[in-house]
Amino acid sequence: MRVKSKETSKHYLYVAILSVMLLLPNICACLFANDLQQMGSRLVYSMVAVSLFLLPALVLRARAFFAIQSVLLFLALVELSHLFMYNETSSILYVHTLLMSEWNEFVDMSVTLWPAILLYIIYIATYYFLWAKKILNIYLFNKKWRILLAIAFLVFFTGLLIPHLISYNPNKRWLPLEYARAKQDDLLLRQKNVFPLNIYIALGNIISSNIIINREQNRLGDFSFGIDPKTDDDPETYVLIIGETARYGNFGINGYERNTTPYLSQIENLVSFDSIYSVANLTAVSLPFMLTRATPQTPDARYNEKSIVEAFAEAGFYTAWIANQSFGNHFLRRIAASCNYEFYEPHFIGDNTKYDMDLLSCAMPLLTDDAHPKKFIVLHSLGCHFKYNLRYPETFAQFQPALEGNFNMRLMDKFHRPLILNTYDNAILYTDFFIANTIEMLRSFGNKAVLFYVADHGENLFDDNRNMILHGTYAGSEYEYHVPVFIWTSDSYNQKYPQKVAALQTNGAKVKSTEAVFHSLLDMADIHYEKLDTTLSVWCRSLQSDSIIYGVDANWKLKVIHQCTDVRSNLLQNKTLKVKGLK
Repeated sequence: MRVKSKETSKHYLYVAILSVMLLLPNICACLFANDLQQMGSRLVYSMVAVSLFLLPALVLRARAFFAIQSVLLFLALVELSHLFMYNETSSILYVHTLLMSEWNEFVDMSVTLWPAILLYIIYIATYYFLWAKKILNIYLFNKKWRILLAIAFLVFFTGLLIPHLISYNPNKRWLPLEYARAKQDDLLLRQKNVFPLNIYIALGNIISSNIIINREQNRLGDFSFGIDPKTDDDPETYVLIIGETARYGNFGINGYERNTTPYLSQIENLVSFDSIYSVANLTAVSLPFMLTRATPQTPDARYNEKSIVEAFAEAGFYTAWIANQSFGNHFLRRIAASCNYEFYEPHFIGDNTKYDMDLLSCAMPLLTDDAHPKKFIVLHSLGCHFKYNLRYPETFAQFQPALEGNFNMRLMDKFHRPLILNTYDNAILYTDFFIANTIEMLRSFGNKAVLFYVADHGENLFDDNRNMILHGTYAGSEYEYHVPVFIWTSDSYNQKYPQKVAALQTNGAKVKSTEAVFHSLLDMADIHYEKLDTTLSVWCRSLQSDSIIYGVDANWKLKVIHQCTDVRSNLLQNKTLKVKGLK
């Protein structure tokens, strides 16, 4: 039965409207995505997007086609939110964060965008109304065109695969193999950024990663570092503070023009490291590389080996994990569950009544417990996590004007940078207060003690013409990777390990990544085992600066995150580190 010409014309008009509605993320990506700057990238992106979109139309009638494709309306929320915040197409780790780790962060950021959310609900309702009322149950293309399109798609996608088969250059042996392959991916697999393919790839990665994690975690019961327990009864306490979203350059003690560290600047026996770079710019990725022996070149160690906390437990230490974030992070929760004491402070990411000092209050009974002379305590703080103004009480709102309350996300633009920067620096002020109070508590006991503070990653604050904000971006920046590291040692520790402390002072200017944290923490407590790498310990003079720092990007690809020139490297090696009151 032939459909009337007038009815058919209206049908194809609505087909075009619904298609544009479904392709909205792709249209926005072509217009705004920084990772599609080249005209060639945009062209390939557009061709792949349209081809993937039309493939089901080769076998489905219009009503079934648009019913199935309507799932894109919901996946588009992920892509559009990422484009809105980062001006980039979505990454694997962004999807992971939304679905698996810190969903409450997304909810907290969304509540101030309710007008846009309401508008999008109307958008979805309009789509379904048009689909139900205006779309005919006919094929989008006649049989001849479906055959021609099928041939065209086959030729097109085959053409995309050919470069992958001939691209690898075995002469690139001056680069690590993984890095060479990652570079190929960046150049030749740009089509993997196409929506919704990028979301499907991310979901597949999450599923496969969870399968691997569950499989490997079940085997960890038999894993051992082979560490012999320490037999002496000398009291010693080691506290690891995991900072959150802390930029190296915004700490006054590191040369920042504002005095954001009035307390740390006055503390004796404190070393601030100049050039430590996080392996990743997202919490869920960076912490496994700190807490295990995993490196960007050997990432599987985060699955099949135990953590630094369990290494201390093997050495006979009482272990504790106290946190006010990452409630949904399976990796961290497994580590916490292995501790003698585990406590997660109930805290919604948008709560402004609980602060990091609450972690210290929770740790107080453990620190004063004489029944366990050897202690290793981890405090996982919220630090300067967005929204910055919710991380400190009003008494720390020194830099004004600052953001207040559950502010509207429309204020997060480059024109409000002074307001954003003031608020962030107030959060740094409170971080300074928290670290300093923890140090003073350890000092009051008079025992061997060390506080080791390291941030998981930094933050973008519209620092340059790229106009980047927040963290976890695909491109990454120096502001996201360069992190503060502070190490304080007690007088008793200095007397016990003068050589370690002397090496610590020497190493404060060397360039390293946070993969050195694992080995440094063990060496700090004088814990030895067969695979301890002292060349990665800040307590050993054998530590060397790295001219190239490798990390992973938001799609788990190996990348160079920092590279020193010869001049800069030499300056760092020869720099005389200023250490407040080191004895």
